[in-house]
Amino acid sequence: MNNDNIVFVTHTEVPSELEGKGVGSRLISLALTWIKEKGYTLAPLCPFTAAYVKRHPEWKEILASGYHV
Repeated sequence: MNNDNIVFVTHTEVPSELEGKGVGSRLISLALTWIKEKGYTLAPLCPFTAAYVKRHPEWKEILASGYHV
């Protein structure tokens, strides 16, 4: 596997006062859009990111080879 085109998302965090307000989802949405636009693939190592992709299966198309959610 060539890691040159893979973006490894390892951790997502927002301040506690912003939790539950959609900030994390918006952050991941913007990151996934950037990954797709640049022609990269995604390695969702962060549990929040993996769960987001699972809830939004349209993003599965950018998963790097060998990664599943």
